[in-house]
Amino acid sequence: LGPARFHEPPLPLEAVGEVDAVVISHDHYDHLDMNSIRGLLQRRAHFFVPLGVGAHLQRWGVPTERISEHDWWEEARVGPLRLVATPAQHFSGRALLDRNHTLWCSWTLIGPQHRVFFSGDTGLMREFSDIGAKLGPFDIALLEIGAYHPSWGDIHMGPHNALVAFERLGARRLLQKARRTHQRGAAPTPDPATHTR
Repeated sequence: LGPARFHEPPLPLEAVGEVDAVVISHDHYDHLDMNSIRGLLQRRAHFFVPLGVGAHLQRWGVPTERISEHDWWEEARVGPLRLVATPAQHFSGRALLDRNHTLWCSWTLIGPQHRVFFSGDTGLMREFSDIGAKLGPFDIALLEIGAYHPSWGDIHMGPHNALVAFERLGARRLLQKARRTHQRGAAPTPDPATHTR
């Protein structure tokens, strides 16, 4: 189930080394894949998810003690790494009748020397300024640009709004994510990276 990919993942899951933590932004199929979660069960990974998303993982066999659910602005630690669930402007759901039954979020990762912001899926929001002020400055911001259409501005940024978010966050560098991974909408869209150069 879920949207078809334009290309295979850059690495098969078996080729990924040991994993200490997995952060999940929301429960849409393109962000929460059952087979990937089950593949990670063989590792020691702990799963950090927004409120309500843990129920999916439990159904797929992840032990409760390896799942931490978080509301916005709640924190956790993995060794010296601080993880903060931060706001996002999106929605959730995996079926017709479960729209917005779980939370969605972005994540801030703060280490001893570096700070990273991961947007998840989100529209442009004023909270980017709050996140930057409270948790920045960021060495890099991973911002979604792959899903964009003028009518999707409240739930996906697209390339132009990603640049605005980048400025609001006060990050030093921008890494584009969700670049042409899945088909969204009725017609193919041009490569969004060409609009952020």
